[in-house]
Amino acid sequence: MIQYRFERKTYKIIITDEGDRNEIREQQIYDDFKYCESIGDWQTIKNRIRGGVHWGWMVEIDDTMIIEPPTEKDKFW
Repeated sequence: MIQYRFERKTYKIIITDEGDRNEIREQQIYDDFKYCESIGDWQTIKNRIRGGVHWGWMVEIDDTMIIEPPTEKDKFW
């Protein structure tokens, strides 16, 4: 499962219809989002998220369910 964060919302990309290529396709979609970010193409990102949520290959997830790895300041020792 690959997560993508945009405008204070987190989405997971879920591809299930490409067999053994599901993970590869999820990564391709994520890479496309990152490329759009790099060139400032915010409208394409919004359109793809809207379409992905509509067609079910993207799902908005609750940010309280995301576990971030600890940073140096969060470590006990």
